[in-house]
Amino acid sequence: MAESPPPSGGYFYFDFSTRHDYLFKETMNALGIIPETTDIDEGFDKAPFLRQFQSRGFFLIDVVNVPINELPKSEKVQVINDAIPGFVEEVKKLDPRWIIIVRASIFEKVRNSLIAHGLGDRILNTSAIPFPSGGRPAEFRKAFKALVAPVESGEDSPTGRRGIRRLESISASDDDDSIDLGPDSRSDERERTAQKTAETAVSQIEVALRRLVGTSLEGKYGSKWYIQGIPQNVKDDIEKNVKKDTSKYPYKAAELSSDPARFLEYTHIMQLADIIAWSPNWGTFAGVFRNAEEMRSRALQLQVFRNHVMHNRKMDEVVASDGKATILWFTKCMDCRQKY
Repeated sequence: MAESPPPSGGYFYFDFSTRHDYLFKETMNALGIIPETTDIDEGFDKAPFLRQFQSRGFFLIDVVNVPINELPKSEKVQVINDAIPGFVEEVKKLDPRWIIIVRASIFEKVRNSLIAHGLGDRILNTSAIPFPSGGRPAEFRKAFKALVAPVESGEDSPTGRRGIRRLESISASDDDDSIDLGPDSRSDERERTAQKTAETAVSQIEVALRRLVGTSLEGKYGSKWYIQGIPQNVKDDIEKNVKKDTSKYPYKAAELSSDPARFLEYTHIMQLADIIAWSPNWGTFAGVFRNAEEMRSRALQLQVFRNHVMHNRKMDEVVASDGKATILWFTKCMDCRQKY
């Protein structure tokens, strides 16, 4: 459990590293998923390591789903206090076997609230684990390893008997959809249907945003739209991801050179928001989204929802409602542009 996403635009569950992935790097180091000597630069492909993280039964949730690091201290404290009741309800639904709380800013309040709701015996740490930045990554790794190692090797660990029973249940229901395994099986089927619906909605909105960006910038800058219309930091990230992809699949280089719009396939939602809100471009998109800060706020909500969906994380009604509302918001904005 952590406090909130970073204000840098990066996030633990993003598929590619952005700028400061301290928590991702040090958590993966502590678990032995990524060697400590590995450099995690911008554009680093995190997806295979996130899958390993998930396969071992781990997941991360934040108390607050939007960045709050830059808020004044009193306001930040109030936001955390307001978020804790809903957060505890989400934890109860997720029903984790073990809990680790990172960061002193939330430790006491979250711990006390979890104890009050009967979850105190699941909390592994009795004091706050420092966030792994500001010269404290080694301290974080040492504390995290000490907490995880004993329980992960035991029967009740995320990979122990409880986890195996869950995997067996999933395998049984996936092997033959014609077999009715009772209420749990039907519930799993409804969850899978909802998951597929959410994945489709997120994919469609990502494609629509990329198309909007590509066609709008081409209309403004002409054939040099990619060179002139993409902020340099976003361009650098795109080109790093392209380089990694084409080193594995060389034939893609020719496809990309013939169609610059394909480069936008290597962007995530917040990078698309950066392109739209970039001052030289904003005039082109102001008629669609009206307010750059509102658009960026909605984009962050969409990115959080997207990561829940694509990484099969359970979500509470708040995250689900925010995600659906944000998809509707972007859809209506883009629909209005097409009509007028």
